[in-house]
Amino acid sequence: MELRIDNSFEVPTQDEWDKYLGTDIFDDLRLAVGTLGETSDILQSMAHPRLHEIIQEHNNKVGSLNVTYALCRHYYDKGIPDDPWFISPGSKGQSIEYFPKFNEEHWMQKYWFNYFSDTYYLKISAVWDSVIEIINEYYGYAFVQDLRFRNNVFKKLKTDNPALLDVFNKIQSNQLYMDAQKYRTAAAHGTSAGEVTNTVSTKHDVMTQVPEVKDGKLTYKTVKAKTVVAVGAGEYTNVSTIMTNMEEYAKFSGVKLKEIIKLMESKKE
Repeated sequence: MELRIDNSFEVPTQDEWDKYLGTDIFDDLRLAVGTLGETSDILQSMAHPRLHEIIQEHNNKVGSLNVTYALCRHYYDKGIPDDPWFISPGSKGQSIEYFPKFNEEHWMQKYWFNYFSDTYYLKISAVWDSVIEIINEYYGYAFVQDLRFRNNVFKKLKTDNPALLDVFNKIQSNQLYMDAQKYRTAAAHGTSAGEVTNTVSTKHDVMTQVPEVKDGKLTYKTVKAKTVVAVGAGEYTNVSTIMTNMEEYAKFSGVKLKEIIKLMESKKE
């Protein structure tokens, strides 16, 4: 049977659901009832009327993130032999051959892994959006959630709670965060983190060699070229690197969220 998108999707086994929905890597991302004094009692929540709702939405996002992880992990565990991700020359004499160890089924397994890993990074970014929303509500900033929302909150924290802002600054300089952001950006702009990219490079105003025939012989001379276009193997991040980042970044995010909540509780509005 020819493998296609419409006949290659699989649901994890019950054992897989139990294992990956029961993982502890998302535990610290979930916020417990009563966090920051939130309550469903309207009379007791007048200071932060939306806090209970926002925290519920946050926890729902974490639950959805966990489901996405389970689906991604299912295809990862089936095996995606992407090391090496290319050979040159290829097995049939071609200049380059990508994923030389792949059989037919591996292409669809990689497709679904890419699909769910891309979704994962968009979802964990949304979890962090909820954290900013919680801060906005807790401190009563009332900023509108537009493109300036995060920056507006951070500007207020610079004077209201600089220690809290420092946590965010350190997060943004952490390699786990930077890699996760790179994968999220790739997913958001239509190129999966798990795809081969940048096979064509362009350089301007560089020295290069060009062929010329001199005295009946082929030689090369060095000239300054306005534009040089080169074709190469490109860039690729293998699935094991992505999976490791997914898991480690989730744990890192949980640790940082606990630190953020602790600072907020110690310095109330």
